[in-house]
This record gives sequence, structure tokens and C-alpha cells, in this order.
Amino acid sequence: MLRIPNEIFQIAARLHPERRAVCFDECNSEAPVTYTYKAVITLADELTALLRKHCEFGESLEIGLYCYPGINLPSWIIGILQVPAAYSPIDPDALPSLSAYFMKKCNFQYVLVEKDKMDKFTVTHGHLFTLNSLEMHSVGLILFQRKNSDVDINLMIEYVKDKQSPEVTNQQHVPKPFQELLDVREKHSIAYILHTSGTTGLPKIVRVPHKCIVPNILHLRDIFQITPDDIVFMASPLTFDPSVVELFIALTSGASLLIVPHLIKMLPQKLSKALFHQHRVSVLQATPTLIRRFGIQCIQSKVLSADTSLRILALGGEAFPGVNVLRSWKEKGNKTHIFNIYGITEVSCWATYYKIPEEVFSSHQFDSLVPLGAPLSGTVVEVKDTNGFTVLEGDGQVYLGKIDVSELNTIYSNYLSSRRNDAKLSEKEELWQRLQCLWKSHLNLPDDSSSITKEALFLQSGGDSLKALQFHEEVEFMLGKTVPGLLEILLSRSVGDVYEHILRTAFLGDDVKGSCTNALKRKNYENESEDTRAKQKQERLSAEVDPVGLIAVRRGNRSLSIGEPLKNQSETEQVGDNATQTTQHDVTIASNENIAEVDSVRKTSLQENPRKTFENLALSIRWKSDLQKCVDASPLVVISTSDNYPSSFVYIGSHSHIIQAIDLHSGEVKWEISLADRIESSACVSKCGNFIIVGCYNGLVYVLRSSNGQVHWTFSTEDAVKSSPTVDPSTGLIFIGSHDHHVYALDIYVSSNEC
Repeated sequence: MLRIPNEIFQIAARLHPERRAVCFDECNSEAPVTYTYKAVITLADELTALLRKHCEFGESLEIGLYCYPGINLPSWIIGILQVPAAYSPIDPDALPSLSAYFMKKCNFQYVLVEKDKMDKFTVTHGHLFTLNSLEMHSVGLILFQRKNSDVDINLMIEYVKDKQSPEVTNQQHVPKPFQELLDVREKHSIAYILHTSGTTGLPKIVRVPHKCIVPNILHLRDIFQITPDDIVFMASPLTFDPSVVELFIALTSGASLLIVPHLIKMLPQKLSKALFHQHRVSVLQATPTLIRRFGIQCIQSKVLSADTSLRILALGGEAFPGVNVLRSWKEKGNKTHIFNIYGITEVSCWATYYKIPEEVFSSHQFDSLVPLGAPLSGTVVEVKDTNGFTVLEGDGQVYLGKIDVSELNTIYSNYLSSRRNDAKLSEKEELWQRLQCLWKSHLNLPDDSSSITKEALFLQSGGDSLKALQFHEEVEFMLGKTVPGLLEILLSRSVGDVYEHILRTAFLGDDVKGSCTNALKRKNYENESEDTRAKQKQERLSAEVDPVGLIAVRRGNRSLSIGEPLKNQSETEQVGDNATQTTQHDVTIASNENIAEVDSVRKTSLQENPRKTFENLALSIRWKSDLQKCVDASPLVVISTSDNYPSSFVYIGSHSHIIQAIDLHSGEVKWEISLADRIESSACVSKCGNFIIVGCYNGLVYVLRSSNGQVHWTFSTEDAVKSSPTVDPSTGLIFIGSHDHHVYALDIYVSSNEC
């Protein structure tokens, strides 16, 4: 009989009551806090009794858990499972709008809130939940209950559909008899509930049955050969399902689980000291990004040194590093076993594993890609060709028991191709219908939703610049011809305007293309040209005066000079359109919207024969820097012209949460820090040059010290900050917008984060 995780834990607790089960270290002056297995089960039993007393049991019970990882976390999770009920972690640092959507969608009737987070939960979600009981204060939690008046009937209907849908319930993908599939929908069959990241669309709710996660736990526990002497680090956040594996491979084996605050995971030096010096961690399941944060020197000297405590390193959740990278990480004599583990949230948690053979590290003959390996217990992995047939050799697509998103794109592309002969539409109604289909598809709106109003705006409906580009391409593909000016209309006007623009441009001939949109575009271009000419005149001014203190070039080729003395009128008048000579101190900055990347910048001067100079110009890659994920932000270049402290740095962030300061000339990374969420915002520099300001997906505006990357302070908005900040050179105020529909003017020089 397949047991559930808390039952397996109880067996380990009876065998090892006095062994250390969990350790929480804040990595400060205070000593770490530890619980024995006996203490964990005692606290869990107390929580179970209180939940049974205060919660009303319906068909099933699903409870939200609003907390940070801490010493009580294992007891809280086990206490909920023992009710029996399913738990669902809710991140206090997540966007309130996302958490509210998740809790509504799951129809949670109860949420357990860490007592220290009670005020925060009340402020952000008090309109949904009301206080139920303070009696659980003894176990460090407060029980909140859903307000009856706030129950949305439509969400209730969706909730019932979701629970009955086999696509939403996480069932391992091995074909099962119908009777076994019904088990997933039976009372108390669900272990926990998560939501996907939303990378391929709207976040999906995933309900994970015990029978899906238990085989993962037991098989990986055997593969890693976990013993009571092991110390397992909980590297994953609670909202990432590998945390379940980390928790239970330790607590079902009599081993010890190490937990540290999330902030410590962002500080590589403190984290490495805690893991490999103070606690001697032996099992680490992590993403390659977390390992790379340590830096090559720390990896070789501590993480994968010859005398490291680390016995097992399992890397997953991202693309696995190449063999040559792994070889460079390991110090000579290191005995750590390294595994490649692969899976997706929908099959919870891991699907395959592969142990890297030891001979790979000692021979340079093995430089091929690392395979995904063998399927874990209860998992079937198939590779199919484009016709859907299973292939045993050659190229194909990996299937893990769910429809592949890329296959949907292929089907849709085939549909568009089949209609291309009818590209030039003859009826306005047909164009409008197809436009609505594309609109819903790119904004992830349900097909059965009501028709789109002509006043709908693309960005306000959930679109972004990338989706706009994709929409633009597919409209042109559908029509069989280009549509000039479509992207600008899409990003700034309604879908009705988009429709009218396509009609004018694609159907009424080329003579109609001179629309007001193009006129506006030309006007903007003319204004920009005048600004550019004025700027070029300014740059040609003689460099006899003192150099500027700071030059910053940022998104849109916008430049900012701070500390430049004013020229007198006579000097300005001497420089006209006919001026052709400059000194070698001049810096020429050229811009071309067709150039996607500038790899090097250097000082230059105008030659007597400009044509000859332009013929010799060429771009070359001077250096590269790996930011590990997509880079949607634009780089900020800051050049100090101070004679005392000359420097030139590039500041750039990415979707890996990382922001780097890179030496412009050498490509050396001066500092690198990881923020709490993705970075799409392009940074700007403060008036004084001492701070770098950037927005983050977690709703914060970060002010970082330009010298070392340390956080000077943060300003909190109510939603994601994807826009790019800009500085007022006269007042020093920072202006930035947020998805909470507000634009903020921030004074970063006051201690109270005033706005």
C-alpha cells in the first residue's frame, strides 16, 4: 500500500525521536534553532488538533499557508497533512494581486498565517478573509477564514470544473485503469497545490495527489542513498515543488533539514559559509544559477573542493551546465556525485535523472551534452517525431504526459499557412473576426469569452512588447503583406484603431498609407532629428573647458551629462554648422535603430575625409557577460571623467534576477547581485553618480550603491515595476512608473523613502 508523506515521516520519527530533524539558521549573531523529530511531531499533532476543532470539513479541505520558511515549517506542513488536508504555500513577498487571484481561483476557505505576518496579510487580503481563531498562536500561526460575502459564483463554478478536470489535477502520466484515475478525485487525495510560473500563458493551478509525489520522494531517496547522517539543504522556495522533495527526502530518512532565510540565499559568501563550513551540508538540490552565484573560486575551494562535505549535488530547474563547465568547477580529488534531474511542475516533481560518470571529469574526450537520463519511478518518457510516432533514435520531441505548447504553435502555424492563399481578405467582418481570434490568442483569453470591444487596449489587456511583436508578425503573415505603422498603433491605441489601420493600409492601396499615424511618426522623427542635431553641435564644442564629472548613456540612446560647466555665449557662437575640427577629447556617439547591439565604444575624432572614416568603421565583439536568462533591459553606460577617479561601467539586469556592473573596457564584472524577482527595467544613475536605480517584478524600486551593488534602500509599489526610471538632472528626483497605474517621483536622498 502506498503511504502518504506524513505517514512515512511518522515512521522515521518513531525510529529517531531524539535525532535532529530541522535546523533554522538566520546566519547572524544568534545561535541556530534546532528541533528533534519528537519536537516536530509534537507541534504537528497540536496544529492538527486545532485545525480539526476550528475548520468545517466539506468534500475536501485545502488550506493556504502564508509564511516564510522557518523552524516550524515542517511541523506546519505535516500538521496540515495529518488533518487530512492539502496545503498550498503562499509567498508573502509575491504580488498581492497574484496571491489574491490564486486564493480566489483555488477557493480557499481557510488560510494559516504566520503570526509575524498577520498585519501584512490583513492589509493586503483583509477584504477576502477574516480572523477565525487566535488559539493557534501557540503553534506560531493565526487562522483566517474566507468571508462568505466575497465568494464569487463564477469562480466557484471554475473551481468545480478545475477539480473535475484531469488536465488540472496532477496525475502521473503512466496509463492507469479508470478506477485508479478516480482515486485522484476522492476525498483527501491531494497533498499540495501550486501554480505554474505563467511562462507559457496564465499561471495554471496544479493539484498534486499523494500518489504522484510519493514515488518521487522514495525513488530519489534511494538514488541519493540518504541516511540519518545526512544534512539536506532546503534550497528551493516553498512555491517551487522541489521544496517538497527536499523536505521529505530528509524527514523520511531520519536526516536533518537545514533552512535559512531567503535573503541569505541571495548572499553567496554568507550562504557558502553556512552550508559548507558551519553545517557541513551533504545533499544539495539546486538550480545551476544558485551554484554559479558562488563564483568559480568559491565553487572550487568550498562547494566542490577535495574535502567538501557535499556528497550529492543534484542540478535541475534550468539548462544543465556543459561537461567542460562541471570539470572546471571540481577541484582535483573531489568525490561529489553530480546528478542531472529534469521535470516540470505539471508532473511533480522530477521526471528523469542522470548521474554524471566519474570518468567524464578525468577525460576531455567526454564533451558532449549531458543526457536527461532514465525516468523516475512511475514516469514514462517518450520521444516522438513530427507525425506523433515514437522514435528510438534520432531527433524528436520529449513528451511527459501533457500536450506540448510548441505543438500548439505548430498546429496554429499550419492553420495560418492553409489560409494564406486567401490572404487578401475581401470582407471587413472576416478581418474583424480573425483579428479577435489573434487578440484572444496572444493575450491568453479564453476562446469562449465575449467578443472584444473596439475600445480594448493591447497593453492594458495583458499584452507586452514581445507579444505585440508576435501579434504584428502574425497579422502580416495572415494578410500576406506588410502593414507599416501597425506596431505603433497596437502599442498606443485601441483594437478598433488597429482594425481601421489595417483596412486603410492593406486594402485601400498605397496612396492611403500616409495616415495621421505616419504623420505623427514623421513629426516625432523630425523633432528627434532637431534634438540630435542640437546634441551633435553641443558635442562638437571645444574641449578646452574642464571635463564633465559624469556622462551616462542609457535606453533610447539618451545621454546625461552632470557637472558640465556652462559655455559662454562667445564660445557657443564660434561653433556653427561649418565647424569641422575637434580635439581628440571629443566623444562621438552614433545611433542607428537598425543596429541591435553595440559591442565596443571608444574615443574618436572627426577626420578630414569623413567618407573614408565611415568606410573603415566596423563592429567587433570586445567582451561578453553571461546574465543566465533573457535580457530585456537596455544597458546603462556610466563614464566618469574625473581625473581623480576615472572609470567606465555598464549596468545591466536580466530575467534571472541578476544585475551586473561590468567594466566597459575589460568586460570584468565589478559586482553582481541578485534581486528578489525578474528585472526588465533599464537602470538609471543618480544625479550624484553614487547610486543605480532599477525596477523589479516584485513591485520594488531598488536604489543600489554604484560602488559595490549594496541595497541603499527600496521603495515599494503595489505591482510589478517594468518601466525604466529616469532622473531629473536639476532636482535629482527619480521618476518611475509601476503596473499599479501610478507614476512616482522619488527623493532618494531622504531617509524615509519619500515620494
